[in-house]
Amino acid sequence: MYSPPHPTVAERAPIYNHIRDAILTQTAKDNKETFLFAGDWNAAYYDDDRPASSSASATDTYHQQFTRSQNMIPLDSNIAGPRACTFEREGDGSSRIDDVLFVSYATHIAQPGHHVGSCSTAAIDVGPSTDHLALVTTITHPSRLGLHPPTDIPVPVRPPLTRFATPISQENRDEF
Repeated sequence: MYSPPHPTVAERAPIYNHIRDAILTQTAKDNKETFLFAGDWNAAYYDDDRPASSSASATDTYHQQFTRSQNMIPLDSNIAGPRACTFEREGDGSSRIDDVLFVSYATHIAQPGHHVGSCSTAAIDVGPSTDHLALVTTITHPSRLGLHPPTDIPVPVRPPLTRFATPISQENRDEF
């Protein structure tokens, strides 16, 4: 998911409405769904995701109100203190505006602290071509988040193939 960097609240509303509608549509079918929303939100989830010298913008406030109203929680919310920054620009400082948020309406999963230790995140510098760091999230215990691999995916049956990398002489093929 991507949200432009400086939209007004009105310009951001369609993005959040789409997310809310997706959650409502799925939870109406089965109230035990878990959702992951990952991307560049261009907004801070926590006040301390911005530098101490800056205050929360209207976009940050709107993002915080919306995500909390939808029970969206950062996967790394169990980390004490400021989270790793994912955006760095000279003059603008560093911020955490990228996130992987999860929503779970299964009662046992939505309880605070339930997912502690189920994942870790790291901000990785991918070079000078971007002002963002890559946010890498590892989910070590997906079942704590209500995520389970599907069991009904058909596995295609294929006959075994014999392939040879060339060059193999005809004589070696015949001996094989």
